[in-house]
Amino acid sequence: MPTNPSVSPSLKIVAGAAIPAIATLIFNLLNFFVDNYRNPKPPELSDSTYDVAVGCAFAILGICFAADKETNFKLVVLLVSLILAVLASDVLYLAAHWNRLYLIILVNCISLAGLAWAISKTG
Repeated sequence: MPTNPSVSPSLKIVAGAAIPAIATLIFNLLNFFVDNYRNPKPPELSDSTYDVAVGCAFAILGICFAADKETNFKLVVLLVSLILAVLASDVLYLAAHWNRLYLIILVNCISLAGLAWAISKTG
């Protein structure tokens, strides 16, 4: 499938990384509202509502199918690293009582950068 030459490669990378992240946020919010629509006083949004790292990890998994063998190995290492980063942030939250929202934002930034890199490597 030919690509649009008038769109810059950096815009393609940013959009390719932002779309799964925004979609994950929308689905997290939708899930919250569906779970609480009958509740007259719904709880506050939890910090995990803003977590997009897992969505980015699964987008990288999808990109693995389009990558060559050498890039595919790097993407799998990136995927496993992102999943471990998500788990590490949960451990830091539970064990060290760090601010969960800040940990989620940090892991989100790392995962968005990883997804952008994965998109740039596969074109």
